[in-house]
Amino acid sequence: MTQKKNIYRALLPAVLLLGMLAVSCTNKDLWWGGANAGVDRQKTAVVFEWTDAPAGYTPRGTMRTNLFSRTPEFASYGVSDLSAVNGGTMYLPVGASYNSVAYSYNADAKVYFRNENDSANIEAYTSTMSRTTYTRAFPEERTVASIADNVQFYVGWLSRFDVVKSEVPDTMVFVPHNVLHTCFFEVRGITGAENITDSRGALSGMSPSYFLMRRELSSTPVTLFFASSVEVQTGSIHGSFSTFGRLDTENNFTIEILYPSATDGILQFTWDVTGQMIETDENGDYHILIDGSDIVVPNEGTGESGGGFDADVNDWKEETITF
Repeated sequence: MTQKKNIYRALLPAVLLLGMLAVSCTNKDLWWGGANAGVDRQKTAVVFEWTDAPAGYTPRGTMRTNLFSRTPEFASYGVSDLSAVNGGTMYLPVGASYNSVAYSYNADAKVYFRNENDSANIEAYTSTMSRTTYTRAFPEERTVASIADNVQFYVGWLSRFDVVKSEVPDTMVFVPHNVLHTCFFEVRGITGAENITDSRGALSGMSPSYFLMRRELSSTPVTLFFASSVEVQTGSIHGSFSTFGRLDTENNFTIEILYPSATDGILQFTWDVTGQMIETDENGDYHILIDGSDIVVPNEGTGESGGGFDADVNDWKEETITF
């Protein structure tokens, strides 16, 4: 029995390696085999030109390319993860024609993907999220996590790329464009800001996802959750977060405040900010300003009430994220 265990342990790394190779080559099997078997291939350089990025922007990480076949004679190439700086090289079957998209592939951005083998429905989205305090007040709303702050999500398109036989390498050029918007917010006029332990917020009427090839937002409105910061000296709450964008509906902006108390330690305030969300700056970003909020954050244990929505302090901890 011991000898059998040793043999199993010796073979296990090799078995795992073969499994990983099989998974990583799945999309390329579609290319090399089937309708693409036995055809000439053209060496093609993939280049990312960052001319649409802001001045001083430094590309980093990975760009994922996805080539969808335009003709039944050739299979789709599928996905490849390439350097955002250096691009890469593909060997494409001569005679093929592709609709192509390239997009940022960065786990830190908290942007996820589905339907990557479906050109009509390939979608970038953010995860579902729930908060006990918010759901109790607005039980009918679908809620999701906002995208990480200061993130840019770049997408570049090629509506048609025909592979032609040539003695010199061909070049596939993508010009990535940031499809995210930043929402900046500030709530002023807070009395007792020094009593705030934590704060956070929510914004309704937003889109949870973006269809990459269709270049359009999902039409289902959701509420985005985000974090915020407290400025004691100015008596304000402020911050920013990234989003795919707003939909043509009402936008309600909510701030939740946690302060130290055995009970009734959470305050909740909501404002209609639709008028502010309709207008964007030259970068397509949103700016929300609540001036003169008249929020009063009570001292610990005084029994004062700041208005808004009160809940048990333990509810603050109840957050759930579903991918």
